[in-house]
Amino acid sequence: MRWIAFAQRWRWSAVLLVCIGCYRPPAVKSFHRFVEYSVPANRWYETKVQIRQETRNVLFAPYRSQPKEIEIAADGTIALGEVVEFDKLSSDASGITIKVQPLPSEQQLTAEDAATPIYIPLSLARDRGELAASRVKVSPEVEPLSKVQVSVRAVHTLPREYVTRTVRVPAGALLDLGMGFEGEPFATQPVAVRFSVQAEQGQERTILFSQTLQTQSEGDCGRWTDESIDLSELAGSTVRFVFSTDSAGHKQEASSANPAVPLHTWSPVWSSPILYREEPDRTDTRPNFILISLDTLRADHLGCYGYHRQTSSNIDSFARGAFLFENCIAPTSWTLPSHTSVFTGLHPAAQGPRDVLPAFRPVEQRETTLGEAARQSGYLTAAYTEGGWVRGALGFAQGFELYSDGKSDITGDAQNTFHHALTWVRKFRRQPFFLFIHTYQTHQPYRPPARFAAMFDSDYSGPPDEDVAYPKVNCSEPYRERIETLYDGEIAFTDDVLGKFLDELHEMNLLENTVIIIFSDHGEEFLEHADFSHGNTLYDEVLRVPLIIRLAGGNPPAGRVTRQVSLTDLYATVVEMLQFERNAPATCLSLLPLIQSSKIEKSYDKNTIIGELYVDPQARGRNEPGWWIHSVRTEDWKYIFSAEKRTEELYDLRNDPAEKNNIAAQNQAEVERYRQSLELFLRTVAAERRPSPAAERRIAPLTEHDRRQLKALGYM
Repeated sequence: MRWIAFAQRWRWSAVLLVCIGCYRPPAVKSFHRFVEYSVPANRWYETKVQIRQETRNVLFAPYRSQPKEIEIAADGTIALGEVVEFDKLSSDASGITIKVQPLPSEQQLTAEDAATPIYIPLSLARDRGELAASRVKVSPEVEPLSKVQVSVRAVHTLPREYVTRTVRVPAGALLDLGMGFEGEPFATQPVAVRFSVQAEQGQERTILFSQTLQTQSEGDCGRWTDESIDLSELAGSTVRFVFSTDSAGHKQEASSANPAVPLHTWSPVWSSPILYREEPDRTDTRPNFILISLDTLRADHLGCYGYHRQTSSNIDSFARGAFLFENCIAPTSWTLPSHTSVFTGLHPAAQGPRDVLPAFRPVEQRETTLGEAARQSGYLTAAYTEGGWVRGALGFAQGFELYSDGKSDITGDAQNTFHHALTWVRKFRRQPFFLFIHTYQTHQPYRPPARFAAMFDSDYSGPPDEDVAYPKVNCSEPYRERIETLYDGEIAFTDDVLGKFLDELHEMNLLENTVIIIFSDHGEEFLEHADFSHGNTLYDEVLRVPLIIRLAGGNPPAGRVTRQVSLTDLYATVVEMLQFERNAPATCLSLLPLIQSSKIEKSYDKNTIIGELYVDPQARGRNEPGWWIHSVRTEDWKYIFSAEKRTEELYDLRNDPAEKNNIAAQNQAEVERYRQSLELFLRTVAAERRPSPAAERRIAPLTEHDRRQLKALGYM
């Protein structure tokens, strides 16, 4: 028996030795990325850098800590050991910068940025243990004993280099990469850095690319600079790539005013290099995915949902070859928590700690987002959005190689957003890709191009359109009608842009192998319940949204699904289509049973949909306390409960779809039934919601660009 056991061990050892001896570097079949990815290690703070409005994965990102909540000591200091993970600092780190910010519950949308970060050179201490035990004085503007959020990033000396694993370079290969600067401004002059790429074969290195870049000026890190390197001369070779950065023109020196502070603390970074080849025929037959979010779009203002105006001819045509969900209900009525539900499958009630207001509650790093599911499934991932409440810093960038928050401060920039998305698709169309597109074009302010502004109301003679871009509640009926007309003009313009985008996909022969999903995060109100906009109520005009899913194939199945579904279920649906091994939250169900076969329709078993909203008047400049609202919706009934006001509403949707006649008083039995349904749901979600450790509690601070954009959207 011992001999048999020994023989078995020897056999497997021999197999292992043979496998090692036969090892060959991987060939690039479709594409190869050089930023390793694993969950939960490589998330926002480990691999991502944002420059201007674009977030990307990078090679050897500078160490950055997750913001930590601490209390300032009575003497106005903090202990470095509380905020810096010294064991994670690489040996070439020359210093650290510390940034102090208000807590999310104390931060107003109009608050100013924190003071200039504190710089601490690591050379001041003989060892890092000594430094960890020391304390540092924070900005005098911060009150002693107040709680703050502190984040840390490392500063590195140059030169630096990153050497990849070996890879066999196929014929026709290209190396796509980007370069930029990340960090905090201390500089009094621009900083120049030489970026170089070399191919290493044995002991020899060959320069493939070299370029010198510099920051634009003090406090301006410029933008990403992209490059594609032709690797045709390396075809068939086995190489390692060397990405290096070095000072150009001057060395990193200390400031004459303060020798402890260098002239700059910028870190030159490489955005995720991707090795791919432009093949005449695509060998990977998996379908692409394109998710398109048309923010603030009501379902009942589209022709395919029965609207009387011709606002959406292209979407209507698209819907005829897809599955249209007639009654898709969003889980809330504003952008951030609704998109978080789509990206994570979590109902708003399960998103983060309840003591942090929703406006400051980003996607938690421990959640596996759709972007991460796609990337881990072997897809190239990119997102082109218009920032605001879906900006990458709120956690949506997790899993995306590239996440753009838009190129300008213009709210509603569909033309540019779809253009940039299309440019990316053209480059990577022969690789399996996952693309997310988001636009605020149908969001306030309503300023469609002139042709579309006049499309449905050519003889309008009321107040100037500039005056109605941000509607006022106390207005005449002609004024209200003009506002709705301009909204329809925005829909028509967005439809026109989307139609051209779909035409381009058709020209590239991508429609047959791409799953395309068009949806909205919430609707819009036009005084149906005494208000404009959204984020104030949970009535159907702000919750019933379009959802249209076109499956891949030359002649894909299509139809209309009348059953009520939840927008949150989009997460489980896409995860299942990706064939990604991930259990969605218990309250999130896949919609595929509804569109694969009518015989198994009962496997989608969700009879009630819960809505949740925190109404925050302070976010819109009104000094009033906020309150929670919940709703319970079936296909026949709608129950709405306001916790602060202790009011209950009940509507018979079959006979009163506009929710005008509150019949709660006459139907206490129904009210009690839905009250219990709500309590059961909230208990279920509370059990599902894991406590958020202080180390994971974070916010994405508002930049000046973010504030301008949110103000333009009407949130400030």
